Formats: sequence, C-alpha cells, structure tokens
Amino acid sequence: HWPGHTTRAAEGGCKTLSEASAKFIADAMALLGAGPYAFVGQCVGAYYAYRFAVAIAREAALRPPSALVAIACPGPAHMG
Repeated sequence: HWPGHTTRAAEGGCKTLSEASAKFIADAMALLGAGPYAFVGQCVGAYYAYRFAVAIAREAALRPPSALVAIACPGPAHMG
C-alpha cells in the first residue's frame, strides 16, 4: 500500500512523485536484494512502475527490473 493509505495510514502521504520514488526505493532495496524482479502496474500504476524502474536504475544501487508489465484493461472487479 502507498504511504498514507490503508495499512500505512499513519505514515504521511507523498506530495510529489520524487518523494514517492524515494520512499519506494528505500523499501525496495530492503526487499529485492540481488534476485530478479519485475514491476507490474495497471492504469496509473503502470506509470508509477515505469517511473520507479527509471529511478532505481538512476539513483539506487539496484539493477533495473527484468520486466515491466503495463496493464491497460479493466481490472478483475469490472469484468463480467
């Protein structure tokens, strides 16, 4: 979940994409390690996944994801 939402409501929300990227990178560095990983995003989440992948490649000591999947179809809740 994003800071400021649901289980992370006590954390202040991010006001800019740069701030969100910095928080995401800090969390990702602790979780991803050296193994392969991929980002998946739907709708605006695909935009964030792309921006985070670029930020990790530029600003962090992590290698970029092995794959970036952008989903542009309605989510499962909207499918009949």
